[in-house]
Amino acid sequence: MLGQHVLSAIIFFVCMLLSLVVNRTLTNIRKKEYLNWGLGIDVPVFYSSKFSVHNNCVTLVGYQEVMDKNDIVMYSIIKMKWWGQKTIYSQIRNEGNINGFTHTFSNLPDGHGYRIEIFSYYNFSKGKVRIIKH
Repeated sequence: MLGQHVLSAIIFFVCMLLSLVVNRTLTNIRKKEYLNWGLGIDVPVFYSSKFSVHNNCVTLVGYQEVMDKNDIVMYSIIKMKWWGQKTIYSQIRNEGNINGFTHTFSNLPDGHGYRIEIFSYYNFSKGKVRIIKH
């Protein structure tokens, strides 16, 4: 009888431990879906890591907070050469605080090496953005 209780306790402990590991892994995956960015006078531009475009489009989903309701944040789809020369393929301007936005950039050539460039015109701003590939 005592052995059965010990075995039940061990199985319960292992299940709880696995539950914590799976929950933490899923939380980390969800956090990685969004790119956190923060801009200001000293760091006016954010660049995402490189990504690929398929089916000629990509969608950005996110939010932004700015210091002044008239501040503008520019989101651009670019390719950058190693010495900093960039080609802008598409861009949008968002003004003020936006609790949630979705924008699809279309007519992009399929390929690799694209980046999101976020520029705040040297104003303080922060937000999150997610890249959805089609």
